Formats: sequence, structure tokens, C-alpha cells
Amino acid sequence: MAGTPSTPMGLEPPQPVDWAGPTQQAQALFKQTNDAMKHMQNVLGVLKSLATKADTVQMKDIIDGAGRLVASGAVTAKQMAGILATVPANGGGAALAAWVKAAEQKELAAMQKLQGANELMRHEMGVSALRAMGSKMGFEPMAQGPGEATPGTPLTTLGGDQGGTQAQAPAPPQMEGPALG
Repeated sequence: MAGTPSTPMGLEPPQPVDWAGPTQQAQALFKQTNDAMKHMQNVLGVLKSLATKADTVQMKDIIDGAGRLVASGAVTAKQMAGILATVPANGGGAALAAWVKAAEQKELAAMQKLQGANELMRHEMGVSALRAMGSKMGFEPMAQGPGEATPGTPLTTLGGDQGGTQAQAPAPPQMEGPALG
């Protein structure tokens, strides 16, 4: 510590943090989730068109839709083989329609989870970009309790380990009028 400047309390000044790596990582993850969402939208489009046929859906329709998905790159041939293996072999319209409906519901649930991950990646990309800009402008990250901020430290953590609190949205305004129920 001799020969290096320190703060009045004898603490070492914070070292500049390179945020370029986390920014590139956040961009890559955002692009990955965005691409996956596009592929899922293709899959959902095929499933919805099959679902409109209801009990009149035939195995030929499912195979045609599967071929379009593989050709578009939405799924690989191996993935599609795994999906087609779950199609009921002995059954006509009602069994196939039930399979299509179940597959559509499963894809919708997966799409919702993926949308949440995509929004999180969008947020992380913005946060890391702001940190990178601040670092280039000479701003140092704020300390997070006993240690320094590092790439990946959440911005919403306040107070270190003195019973830190999470940032919270304000309470919604109170509405006047009769209660709905």
C-alpha cells in the first residue's frame, strides 16, 4: 500500500471494471433467446393451423407441418423425430386433435417462459451497456456493501449485508368507487 494513493479512511480506491465482456455476453444471450422465440413462433404457427382442423386433422397434415418446420430451420430433423415419436399411431381425428392441442399448450407455456428470459436478457443487456458507458466516462461502480461491484452485481441491491433491501415499485393508487367482486 505504500506509494499508492488511498482514500482519507485508508481504503484503496476502486479499480476500473471492464464491462465489455459482460455486455457482449448479455448481447449474445439476448440474441440467442430472441432467435429461439422466432423458431417457437414458427412451431406455434404450424400447431395453430393444425388445431383449426380439430377432429379432421390427419397424420399427413402433421407430417407436412413437421417437414415445413425442419425445412425452415425452426427445429432439427432429430428434434422433429423425437416430437413425431409421441404422435399417437393408432388413432384418427380425435386422438390426433388431442395430441395437437396438448403440443400447442406445451409450446405456449414454453414460449411464455422464453419471453420472460428474453425480457431479462434485454434488461441485462441495457444494464451492462450503461455500466460500460459509465466506465468509459470515468465513473466507478458504487460499492455493494463490504466488497466492490463486479460484473453481474444486481443494481437493485441496496445496503450490502446490513439487511439490504430490494428496490420496490410504489404502491398503486387507491381507487374510489364500489369494490368489484
